[in-house]
Amino acid sequence: MKKIVYMISALKNNGPNKVLLSMINGIDKSKYEVYVISFLNDNDLAYVDTIKQKVKEVFLINLNSKFDFLRYGVKKANVILKNINPDIIHSHGLLPDFVNSRLKTSAKRISTIHNNMFEDYCYSFGKLKSIFIIKWHLMILKKMDMCVCCSLNSYSILKKYISKITYIRNSVFNTKIEDKIYQKNRQQIREKYNIGLNDIVYIYAGNISKLKRSEDLVSSFDNTLNKNEFLFILGSGDLEQVIKDMVKNKNIIFVGFTKKVKEYMCASDIYTSFSSSEGFSISVLEALECNNLLLLSDIPSHKEMFTISNEYYIGEFFNSNNFQEMKTKVSK
Repeated sequence: MKKIVYMISALKNNGPNKVLLSMINGIDKSKYEVYVISFLNDNDLAYVDTIKQKVKEVFLINLNSKFDFLRYGVKKANVILKNINPDIIHSHGLLPDFVNSRLKTSAKRISTIHNNMFEDYCYSFGKLKSIFIIKWHLMILKKMDMCVCCSLNSYSILKKYISKITYIRNSVFNTKIEDKIYQKNRQQIREKYNIGLNDIVYIYAGNISKLKRSEDLVSSFDNTLNKNEFLFILGSGDLEQVIKDMVKNKNIIFVGFTKKVKEYMCASDIYTSFSSSEGFSISVLEALECNNLLLLSDIPSHKEMFTISNEYYIGEFFNSNNFQEMKTKVSK
């Protein structure tokens, strides 16, 4: 039986982990033994339990910081891998990629690239530092047997720098919501916030940050929401307190971090994002799964969503710097 080891920074309820879970769900366990290594100590224990039920074994190394990750990650992983002797090692993220590239192993090395590093790292590390981190990550990725981008957009950028590269768009594992449960969630959430069943509800779920243009999201909806329109904001991040202080319109409801994302999406009608950069947004896919239409900024990865199928109308994208255009698209 072949053995696959997945490596990720920490197990928690976020985009890369949802992709990982979807991969694990899709693997034929009669042909493959699956193991997962998590390096940092900020794991979501409920999510760890979910993963444990689906794989052979989960290893929690519990390093305290990214510095410890760089210093001890390779050594700790080598000890674990010596006992497993895997056929494939599949890493998710910059630091797991670093470890993967330096392991003593004959296994095939694969990396899934979850972002557009040329945009994402600028927001995360600043312009000057990001230049060095991008070069470092590209050097690491060149050591892989295969790199897999999460969107065509990311692939079209990175194929200029990496030869062994392809793309498979992100998706969510098929967990169709029964109509009875959908309607129950919709009613319960709306009753909680005194929202009528015929009112229009927008939703954003994700990181609260400059990269996601969270301030523009709030300021735009603060001026456009009608009496029978509401906006849920789900998530946490660097700008969380700034956003809380910004919210003046009582129809903008800052929910914060919640594990009930799907319940809120069932209660909503239109998913919106002003993001400056995405890999291939899991939140958008989950919104579609919950019958939401889309109102998205016109970045390439968002536009790619609209090119996959012409069978259904899924919404609109808009120039996030053009307030009037957004109002027109909302009306449509």
